[in-house]
Amino acid sequence: MWRGANGPTDRIFSGLAYMLPMASALPFGSVVLGQFSFLVPFVALVAPFSAFTSGFGGLLVFILLIALVINNQRISHFIRYNVMQSLLLMIVLTLLELVFFRFFGQLLGGVDFFTMILQVLSNTIFLGTLGACCFSIVQSALGRYPEIPALSDVVYTQVR
Repeated sequence: MWRGANGPTDRIFSGLAYMLPMASALPFGSVVLGQFSFLVPFVALVAPFSAFTSGFGGLLVFILLIALVINNQRISHFIRYNVMQSLLLMIVLTLLELVFFRFFGQLLGGVDFFTMILQVLSNTIFLGTLGACCFSIVQSALGRYPEIPALSDVVYTQVR
């Protein structure tokens, strides 16, 4: 979908927004990242953003992005759309972490079969997030709105 011209700065800032969910997904990818050493440059690129995604810093960044970017009509729709989509990806990651890894991890942490299932889920979540973010960064760089099924529909309802 096109809504006016998206200049180079709009494309850069839109792509940068997806570094936050990628940084949020790093803990999920500990097994994958440990097995594939060629991903070390990726970790070095994304790791600095992890300071903005955890604990109180993550909440502060979330509130600031909502207040200063998404609700600011003077910022282009393209940037606001991409920032909102990246924040929704972070919300989904946080919910998955709470449900699967904190709740079920503590409940069934000693069961080997469950540990294996959690590891598979963790790898899937990491690779899915990595794929969605890379797709979105490429689409943003091309000046296109990245359409992630179900998530983009919610973004369109929130960003006018």
